[in-house]
Amino acid sequence: MIFDIQLANFKVSKIEGGVFRRHWKASAAFLHFSALFLFMFLLLHPATCQAEKIIPIWSYHHSPPFITGEGQGLSYDFVELLNRQLSGKYRLELTLMPRNRLEMYLASRKQGAVLFVNAKWMDDRAETKYFWGPEIIADSNAVISPKERPVVFDGTAKSLRGLVFAGVRGHYYLGLEADMRENRIHRIDTKSEVASIKSMLAGRVDVTSMPASTLKYFMKSMSLADQIYTSPRPLMTYGRHIMLTKPMLAEHKQLEKQVLALDSDPNWKAILIKYGLLADPNKNWHGETQSGFFDCW
Repeated sequence: MIFDIQLANFKVSKIEGGVFRRHWKASAAFLHFSALFLFMFLLLHPATCQAEKIIPIWSYHHSPPFITGEGQGLSYDFVELLNRQLSGKYRLELTLMPRNRLEMYLASRKQGAVLFVNAKWMDDRAETKYFWGPEIIADSNAVISPKERPVVFDGTAKSLRGLVFAGVRGHYYLGLEADMRENRIHRIDTKSEVASIKSMLAGRVDVTSMPASTLKYFMKSMSLADQIYTSPRPLMTYGRHIMLTKPMLAEHKQLEKQVLALDSDPNWKAILIKYGLLADPNKNWHGETQSGFFDCW
């Protein structure tokens, strides 16, 4: 009885047991080589045999440009970009929540990251409670008023006394709160930054303040350039960062590396232009020709 056996690159003809034994030795050698090759491949490419490690990333910023619609906005685009860069080692999963829920998460020591925050807002001025990544965007709180009734803010609450101020419900305005409590600045609460702008343009309030990143988005989307006056001096300036809870040191180091790489990433530059955060396409994402940080105003 004669028949052929084809195994990978080995082809033998079985006639008698001796030939079959020689074929079996060749097949075993091939299998040994295959196992060795697979071992070396996995050794050199460990990511192929490891599942992505999920990093929960939380945000309480619900206004544009951070959120512009269901599953849309700067926060989603930023997380998607980082996930592409992380190449399967980690994966960020974004969850939006109110600030008070975030505070509960942190108080219960849940592990995760917080997006676009500043150490001063998170009771960590010394930056010792949490890990802080590099500045992603330099932002400020712009003081705005109708162009036909401009208000010049000089850096003190005194320059806003006697005026009606539109404040988003639940928001804190650094340096103005004492005068608001004493009604030296008359505050009227609104539900959003858009509502504040509309109330101001309708003449119901004199002035308001909002993140320059948010204002720039509305300047573009609502065509406000001819209607809004922006005081040269902002209410405050700050940077926006990624914060990670301890002990997520490895994750912090990886995200730190990815954020630093954004400066030369054309995809990040395109995202900033999309949301009106990069005024000069010839500049880097920090807003300077060589290095430094981009100020949203």
